[in-house]
Amino acid sequence: IRYNAFAQEVFTLYKFRGDERLKYFLASLAVYGPKESRGKFSDEGKEKIGPKTYFELAKEKAIQEADFVTSIPLPANRLQERGFNQADLIAQLLAQSYQKPYISNLLVLKSDESKQSKRGRPERLAGMADRFLNNERYLADIIGKRILLVDDIYTTGATLHAAALILKRDGARAVTGLTIAR
Repeated sequence: IRYNAFAQEVFTLYKFRGDERLKYFLASLAVYGPKESRGKFSDEGKEKIGPKTYFELAKEKAIQEADFVTSIPLPANRLQERGFNQADLIAQLLAQSYQKPYISNLLVLKSDESKQSKRGRPERLAGMADRFLNNERYLADIIGKRILLVDDIYTTGATLHAAALILKRDGARAVTGLTIAR
């Protein structure tokens, strides 16, 4: 979905005000997409559904081909503040919905950085490559696997890109990022 005023309010309630129940709504957006007409209405008043978009087909293919699902980790201080990792909860529901294994904590953060949402593009991109490590416990699980990596909001792509690079460096066959909003 587009990260507009409505989406911003939903994510604020979810991430910063602790409305954990919104995970169901947000995961359903990833599974089903926003309810938008992709076609015109017929003369009988019934909606004609047009062909799926390239992105819908790519998403379905990535999910179907994934060996497992994981999420972007949250810094320890942020996890303590919120009480949950918002991307983690959505990723768990996606894995469950598509009957895929879910691996929590596949990635770990090297250090607790300042909030990404408070940083501009140049600051996000600088030093991002060194932000993640693969969890040693799961190194064997990464090799040759197709991984679906879930995050909540795509801003610059720096977070997903850095995480994917680390996973691929240690042997992942493919990493596909899936976000709820952009």
